Parts: sequence; C-alpha cells; structure tokens
Amino acid sequence: MSSDPDRNEHESGTMIKTKILTALLALLLWGSISAQTPTDFVSKPESQTVAQHSGQQDATSWKKAIQLDQGKTWKVNSATRVGIEKMLAAVSKVSSEKQSLDAKSLQVDLQAILQSIFQNCDMTGPTHDNLHIYLVPLIEKVDRLGDPGSPQAAKGLVAQIKAQLSDFRDYFQ
Repeated sequence: MSSDPDRNEHESGTMIKTKILTALLALLLWGSISAQTPTDFVSKPESQTVAQHSGQQDATSWKKAIQLDQGKTWKVNSATRVGIEKMLAAVSKVSSEKQSLDAKSLQVDLQAILQSIFQNCDMTGPTHDNLHIYLVPLIEKVDRLGDPGSPQAAKGLVAQIKAQLSDFRDYFQ
C-alpha cells in the first residue's frame, strides 16, 4: 500500500492549522471572560468563580455560571442557532452509529462549525457574555476529542458534548 506524500503533508498541515485556530479561538473566548472586572464577581459565590476560570471544569459547571435574560432565553443570531443545530446533528449521528467512533474526524467537523459560529458572531453585551460561558467548556470538550485517551473516553466526551448541545435551547433562542 503506497501513500501519497503530498496528501499526507496537506492533511498534516491542515491538522496543525486547525489546532492553532482552535487554540486561538479558545484563548480569545477565555480572554473576554477573564477581562471581567473584580466587581463582576461580587455577587457570584467563590466556588462558581473558581469553576468558571479554572479550566478544570466538570461537564456541567457552566450551568452554575450562565444566566437567563430576566427569566427568558437569550436571543442569538441565526448563525449561532444553525451552528449548534449542525453540531447536535453531527454528534447525534455519530452516537447512533454501531461502528467504532472516529473521534478525530468528529472533532474536525465540530471545530469547523464552531469556526463558522465565531466568524459570524455579531452579538454584544450580556447575550454575548452568556454565550461565551456556554461555549468555552464546549470548545474544551471538542478539543479533547483529538486525543481522548481511549475509545471509552471518546464516547464519554461525545455524550457530554451531546448533552451540552441539547441544553442550548434552555438558555438561548
């Protein structure tokens, strides 16, 4: 079986670019959350603030930090809604397949959709801030799909991603 060196170089370059882009997007998102002033944290319990900024979040700690818009869901742009729906469809399809999970392929697909969401983001203020609270842990889970450690860990990550994507409509419309 012969391999095409040009194709391998292209795929390798694409993977590196994808990882760099994902890391930059995560840093940008993290920076906007970290840029909050100390007064932003006054009304939040200390454990919530630590969980939000530690990077060691459990699968649902973002739910403690996110808020509704005076009891109602936040209005997001259509690119965000469509992107989340596409991600949920991709994860649901993989979850229902009987064959072995290709976590890396799913990661690449989800990262491309996330990139589209970021490129089309035109939201500001509290809607934008709460969307970041939702997206940062999602990005971290998607990033871990690239090297989950084991097939069982990959399946667990997919289940966590699917659960978080399913929760989107509880906070956004």
